[in-house]
Amino acid sequence: MLHEYTYRYAYQIAHSIEETFNVCFSISGLNKGLYQYGFSYKQPKGVPHKSDKEKQAQFIKEYEVLKENLGDDPVYFMGATHPSQVTKVTCGWIKKGHDKSIETTGSLSCLNIIGALNLS
Repeated sequence: MLHEYTYRYAYQIAHSIEETFNVCFSISGLNKGLYQYGFSYKQPKGVPHKSDKEKQAQFIKEYEVLKENLGDDPVYFMGATHPSQVTKVTCGWIKKGHDKSIETTGSLSCLNIIGALNLS
């Protein structure tokens, strides 16, 4: 259970144990137990996010089919967004000697984008 999901707080682990096994733990007792079983409260390692080449190739094929069916009509890709592009890496309960990774994005705090793109 703790290897699959990284819990940020001990009370989340206690709640999950109580729901799954119907056993109650105090937070202080659970913290001591986690340390005894080799877990520590540390940050996961940030790794750069990689794009999926197969999905990109599939999108290009679908776009080509759409373009052929439309003839001379232009195809516009339009969107508006203001994403927060900072991946916040926070601590969690992770087994000692093991590293968990989290995919990160760019380092901009906020970016406003409005636009349209004609690929022809």
